[in-house]
Amino acid sequence: MLELFKVEVENQKLLLTEGLLALEDAPTNDDRLEGLMRAAHSIKGAARIVNLDAAVDVAHKMEDVFEIIRRDPEPLKDRSYDGQLAAASLAPEFRAQTTLRGLLTDLMLAGVDLLGRISETPENKIAEWVTKRRSEVEAFIANLDVYAQLHQQGATLPTAEQPIAPPPQNLGDMSMMDLFKVEVENQKVVLTDHLLSLENDPTNGDALESLMRAAHSIKGAARIVNCDPAVKTAHAMEDAFEAIRRSPENIAVCSIENLSAHAGLSEKYQSQSTFVALLIDVMLDGVDVLWQIGSAPESFDGTKVPAFLEQAAILLRIFRGQKPANETTPEKTQIAVDEPKPDSQPIPKRVDSFLRVTANNLNRILALSGESQIETQRLRPFAENLTRIKRQMTDLNFALDHLRDVLATEHLSDEARARLSEVRDRVTSTRGSFSDRLAELDSIGRRHANVSKRLYDAAIACRMRPFSDGIQGFPRMVRDISRQLGKKVKLKIIGEDTQVDRDILEKLEAKITQLLRNAIDHGLESPEERVAAGKPETCTITIAARHSSGKLLVSVGDDGRGIDYDSLRGTIVKRELTTQDTAERLSESELLEFLFLPGFSQKERVTEISGRGVGLDIVYNMVKSVRGTVRIYTNPGHGTRFELQLPLTLSVLRSLLVEVNDQPYAIPLTEITSTFKLPGEDVSDSGSQPSFKFNGGEIDLIPVARLFEQPVHPLNGTNHIVVVGERDQHFGLVVDRFLGERELVVQALDPRLGKIQDVSAGALMDDGKPVLIIDVQDIIRGAERISRGETMFLRKQDFEDSNVAKRILVADDSLTVREMERQLLTEAGYDVTVAVDGVDAWNSLRAASKPFDLIVTDMDMPRMSGIELCELIRTDTTLGDLPVIMITYKDRETERQRAIQAGVSQFMTKSSFEDHSFLDAINQLLRENADR
Repeated sequence: MLELFKVEVENQKLLLTEGLLALEDAPTNDDRLEGLMRAAHSIKGAARIVNLDAAVDVAHKMEDVFEIIRRDPEPLKDRSYDGQLAAASLAPEFRAQTTLRGLLTDLMLAGVDLLGRISETPENKIAEWVTKRRSEVEAFIANLDVYAQLHQQGATLPTAEQPIAPPPQNLGDMSMMDLFKVEVENQKVVLTDHLLSLENDPTNGDALESLMRAAHSIKGAARIVNCDPAVKTAHAMEDAFEAIRRSPENIAVCSIENLSAHAGLSEKYQSQSTFVALLIDVMLDGVDVLWQIGSAPESFDGTKVPAFLEQAAILLRIFRGQKPANETTPEKTQIAVDEPKPDSQPIPKRVDSFLRVTANNLNRILALSGESQIETQRLRPFAENLTRIKRQMTDLNFALDHLRDVLATEHLSDEARARLSEVRDRVTSTRGSFSDRLAELDSIGRRHANVSKRLYDAAIACRMRPFSDGIQGFPRMVRDISRQLGKKVKLKIIGEDTQVDRDILEKLEAKITQLLRNAIDHGLESPEERVAAGKPETCTITIAARHSSGKLLVSVGDDGRGIDYDSLRGTIVKRELTTQDTAERLSESELLEFLFLPGFSQKERVTEISGRGVGLDIVYNMVKSVRGTVRIYTNPGHGTRFELQLPLTLSVLRSLLVEVNDQPYAIPLTEITSTFKLPGEDVSDSGSQPSFKFNGGEIDLIPVARLFEQPVHPLNGTNHIVVVGERDQHFGLVVDRFLGERELVVQALDPRLGKIQDVSAGALMDDGKPVLIIDVQDIIRGAERISRGETMFLRKQDFEDSNVAKRILVADDSLTVREMERQLLTEAGYDVTVAVDGVDAWNSLRAASKPFDLIVTDMDMPRMSGIELCELIRTDTTLGDLPVIMITYKDRETERQRAIQAGVSQFMTKSSFEDHSFLDAINQLLRENADR
């Protein structure tokens, strides 16, 4: 039950946060207020079930305040309040607000956070939490009490206490009453949604039928529990909806120009200019009455039902064109009842149910559906073989006919002729039956292919979630950060219903957070700057998601200051990433690429929001890890937009199949820059490696067979080239031939194999044979080593000299740090190999012909961290004793303990480069390892 409570709080927290932020823009929105009340009420009920009194008190107080606001929302319209009075009672963190609207949002969001902390407390710690934090709960309640007083000061309050009707009697047992409350709660949402939809389409028959059904359902439930006020209210609404449904054409011509002539029509309705608006206002009040009856029958104001019935009767008279009530003899107000025909009741639609299914089960279903497609495709070659047999049978039939013609001139006995004729007839009959069965097989194959495709599409759909599921916390985050920085920001979200693979959505959430934080801190101006530049005071950040050409496009853009190319060029030179001359020659797109480098930031001062230079680097590495791309578009003075192009799903991979030494391999299309056939005469041998001209430059040719430690064919004749790489570094991979494009269902390799060099996953081809999916990032690292002249696969005799220098592997994702360490160790006489991250280092360790003597690794790296790398080393039977030095910028004790627990031999900070302690530590570890 506690787990269910946590889920309830998590769901309602999202509704509360979204509703509170929306309330800031539309403070008198009744639907929003009712939604907020419902959310608080749901948490209160769930907390009572699990006996969490602290959560009950918090949610109950929130519900009370929302009810006060619902009754009189006017003070929220930018009304200021006495700051001195508030300062005397409110907690200090809330005193900066000068409007009730802002104060309400701050207080209620604090309550949302408080409920979240309560729900996230481990079960065995709840009692302890309540004891220690009870004062926190009481302080929150006290703050809301202050707000309630501020809200009611000067507000329009009833001049006299309205009479409270006694609660309905004979309500049946409580379990039935609880079911009635749930029914009212559910149907209230239906009524509200469809009433609002009538504004755009007043003659919408489906909406009117849904409204009738909802009112009818509430009426039936109210009769079961003997709640007569609810029966009358729902019946009046049902009658009105039925009358309009029967004559929807009258809505357009119904005139209410002289509403004041209708005696008894409430003054608040007389401002309406159309009948549809009047209908919506009256019926929404009826919805409120039903909800109040269902939620608190014991305190319901009994005078509200007759008042609503009177307004509903006038509404119906207006629609039917009857005379105003003051022109006839006043009688007891009642609504004329038109009994619907028996066959006019619509058939209720089925409501989808939900089941909880694990991700592993979905993955298995997807894999099986992919195999089903493959098995279906195997029917095609089987059918082709049978077609060949059919042709052979036809040839046999012709041969028998020829034999009969030849033997016709011979003297055969009658029995021999009969036998020959019988054989021919049997062959003909068998051929006919075979043709029929072959046609049936073809039909079965087509149906199977269709069902298999539908199964596959359904399995893919099960993995998809709406984009909105991953961005629910962003409005709150944008509001908090912008207020912290003194900026006014509006968040606009487009494409909330766009379907996204759940794995990609989980990865996207944190990365979009980075982009939003950067946008608010770096890209957006202060209100004063924007006004001076002729812009609106409020900035706009737009998050958009859509499908395009089989890919998912997600963009995060702002209307801020944009990126200053001159400033960016100066930062690049200042950080010694290139020379001044080179920087001047860089294009705008090339300059923007520097923003993705690890540790790169244009901010001089590090803050809690940004400045460490890790945000865009993390975004770039995530996008590359899922085989996507990221681009920056900027207009100085007008804004910046980051566009992420991602695959629709990680489960299906569009690949190019290539052949290397008679074996097929798959290369992800998103990793390929270009493919073509290169004549042998276009290959240049002038450098250390064969190369060719590509896009105005010269790039090296690397045979994939060499990377796979297989025989390499000479580059003569026609060569099949696959160009891969990123930024300014590309390689031409040489394969034997292209086998075409395929859509493959990705199947992860057994985790017991660990990370296999140059391979990322597996799949099955159309004929059921397995194919390995190439890890292009590994291939690029290997190609770099060949291009630098390093021997990829050394012979055993190359290491027979016992005096060979000690081999050290350096793993760091920062090019600057990696090169500094390499130069320092090379000058000290060590044989150094470098790796760009943990995965690259692990591949180097396992593929080395001679083992390394020591590894130097960074702690935080993409794809695989230094901690994860060390844990893999310690569990490997051949590498378990390898000394590991971990170097990081972080010098906290918690980080040190993590490293020691992972098996790190020496933990150091990068400031150690300034003295000899780095080399001393390496020498000491190598001596200790040699003595063992």
